[in-house]
Amino acid sequence: MKTENRTITLSFKGTPSQKIEYTNLANNQNISLSEYLSSIVEINKTHYETIEQIKKAEEAQAELNDDYELLYNSNEELEHKNNELINENNMLIKTIEDNTIQKLKLKKMIQYLEKIIEHTNNLIDKEISEVNEYQLISYLPKETFLKLKIDLTKLEILSE
Repeated sequence: MKTENRTITLSFKGTPSQKIEYTNLANNQNISLSEYLSSIVEINKTHYETIEQIKKAEEAQAELNDDYELLYNSNEELEHKNNELINENNMLIKTIEDNTIQKLKLKKMIQYLEKIIEHTNNLIDKEISEVNEYQLISYLPKETFLKLKIDLTKLEILSE
């Protein structure tokens, strides 16, 4: 600094803890508090615009952090919903698998019953045939035997 007469007092407002901190820093340099503060102001007098840019950048960073937090929370919510949908999907797949197994079991049961019905129908046809061939006396009329037969074509709906 130029050697000028330092008779003008400059001041700023600060907290008591700041005064203690600045006084300790000045004492470490073996200068007075006012000389320390004056040198800090002198050093930084051309940096005010830079400080403003830094403040703006910090504010922009804070906004970005807020946006990031919102996106992070939204992402967590979406992940939670996605996991719920995956669980629902897995339950549906399990239900479909169970239903498919039940359908296969029913289809096998129907095929088995169709074989029994076919066998029974064959026995009825054989009885009718024997009655006719040997001219046996039947206690049941032929129509009654025919009514005992089951039409398998009506059961095809069940086996599909």
